[in-house]
Amino acid sequence: MSRVSTRCLTAAARNAVGASRLMGVRWVSQTQQGGSATASRDVCDRAAADHRQLEDLFRQMRKRGSDRAALLQQFANLVVSHNDAEEHHFYNHIKPFQQGAKVSGEKAVAIEETEHTHGLMALQAVMEEKDIQSKAWEDKLTVLVLGIMKHINDEEQQIHNLARANLSAEQRARMGDEFEAGKQQRMQANMGSLDNVRKLVKERAGLLTKAMGAAKQAMASV
Repeated sequence: MSRVSTRCLTAAARNAVGASRLMGVRWVSQTQQGGSATASRDVCDRAAADHRQLEDLFRQMRKRGSDRAALLQQFANLVVSHNDAEEHHFYNHIKPFQQGAKVSGEKAVAIEETEHTHGLMALQAVMEEKDIQSKAWEDKLTVLVLGIMKHINDEEQQIHNLARANLSAEQRARMGDEFEAGKQQRMQANMGSLDNVRKLVKERAGLLTKAMGAAKQAMASV
């Protein structure tokens, strides 16, 4: 990882730690949600069902003795495919919306896409750590967990509420179908492979400074 990437990842970890303490982040097991994906076509519900599955995978990966390598690959393929499908089939529809004086769809999307990039960087660090039973691997997993949990909270509070306030149930259902189809295509293509994660981090690194500037502007205006 470059020095710039390491600094960004460390900053993201600090922000995530602070946010998780302030918000009292609580993990919800997918089993507690009924153990299966949502039957709803609503894009917000589909995205939230994926979030619960990611949280459940985090729980399993933290357990020593679990098949961490297999769980990590399952997690990586889901989160990378989920995020890319969101950006193409969901976030773009949210940008024009405004809720009150302080919540702008364009600004909310800029923040979430920045968090996607930080998440990819943290994921790459975990996947590149060879000893999956080591403390170093567990420490990198903690950085990934905190960053993703903060992102989930932000997205469900901002993006999902904007969608529900501005899109009809029918529109959200159509969007949910597109999102799910796009996600499945990406998962079949194994977007979560280490080679592809490295490629995505390299591609997005050049955009990170611009995205972070937009996110800082958005946060300053709240």
